[in-house]
Formats: sequence, structure tokens, C-alpha cells
Amino acid sequence: MSYQDEEIIKQRKAMQAQQQKEQQKEIIEKEKEESIHQGTIHLFGKEVAFERRTIEEYGLSILLPIEFEELDKESKDVLYPYGKAPKYAFASGDIPFQVTLNLTENIVPDDGLPKFMVMAKKVMERIGPQARILSNVVVKKEERNMGLMEIATNGIDMPVYNTQFYLSLKENRLLIGAVTCPAKNHDRMVPVIKEIIDSVIIKEEKDNGDDYLSESQGRGDTHQ
Repeated sequence: MSYQDEEIIKQRKAMQAQQQKEQQKEIIEKEKEESIHQGTIHLFGKEVAFERRTIEEYGLSILLPIEFEELDKESKDVLYPYGKAPKYAFASGDIPFQVTLNLTENIVPDDGLPKFMVMAKKVMERIGPQARILSNVVVKKEERNMGLMEIATNGIDMPVYNTQFYLSLKENRLLIGAVTCPAKNHDRMVPVIKEIIDSVIIKEEKDNGDDYLSESQGRGDTHQ
């Protein structure tokens, strides 16, 4: 094979690779128009159905993929080898993200959440280059404050994108939730992560002792 033939083949392969890249981008942009509130979306060509999952212990519910299973202790220890694993972790091997929820012993009243988020950012920055803060804001979710922190970190075997959300729940205990995905999937996952966090419904207690579901599930824009 002549040098000219090799160049032609190389150019053809480059053109095919570029076409495939553009086609994939078009598919992702079309997928991003879908909403988990419709029940089913597509993630990188895979159909993913969502349902509302209730965490009675925490008094809240959240939209999660139907395929998601609650991970056992052994699985969580593998995923979180360097720190205390969250109480609840949900994942599926076929879906490229995980959701965790952990009600801590930290006492942070709702009106103290803005100050807490400032301190949390400083603590995270002390970790060094392994964790890069992309955003750190406090937004209103109905009558409640919600802290949001987007972080780029190095996972066990790959860079990851982590969106954490913070809420003051019963007895002012701090809830830390997180949606984590591979950094390479960040662009596709941003709207899905936003909707998952927006879907949170918190159970409140009325003065007469009856429970009701807060309208804190608002579908408005929480990321700023």
C-alpha cells in the first residue's frame, strides 16, 4: 500500500469518527429535552424509568430510577473506602450515576444554612486539588433553604462530578444528599441531576400532629 493510500484511509477514518461524534452530540441534545417528571427518559440511548421513592426515616421522598436498588453495607464500603459511607445509597450497574442520602448528627437550623455553606466550602477547599468547587449557593425551595454545592473530584478510578444538596430537617439535623456521575457524563447529566434534586418532597408536621407533604418539590430552577 502506497503512502497516498494510507493517507486516504486515515482521512476517511477521521471523517467517520467526526461524524459519529456529531451524531452522538445530536442524540444527547435531544435526550436533554426529556424530563424525569414524564416518567421515562433516555440516557445515552438507554431508556430509564423513574418512580417516587419514600425514605420514611427521613420523612422525604425523591424521584429515582426504578432500576435503582439500595446498596448494602459491603457495596457502600467498596464505593466509599476513604470515609464514612452514607446511610442510604442507590444505584444500578446499568445507569451511570448514584444518589446518596445521609441525615447527620450536625445541628444546623434552616436560617443557619447560608453560614454553614460558607464553612463547608472552606472545608472542601482544604482537601486541595483533589476537590474543585464549581459552585456553592443557597436557594429557596418554597419556604425552606437548600444548599447546593457542585464539586469535581477524583474518584477511585476516574474523575467524578458530584452535586451535593443540604437541608435542615427534623430537630434541625442536617441532611446531605448527593448525585454523583463520571465527569465525562457531566454535560448530559446536569439537567437530570437538577430535576432529581428539585423532586424532593419533605414531610412536615402540622401543629395538630398530622403529617402532610410539603410543596418543597418545586420544579423551578434551583441551580444558580
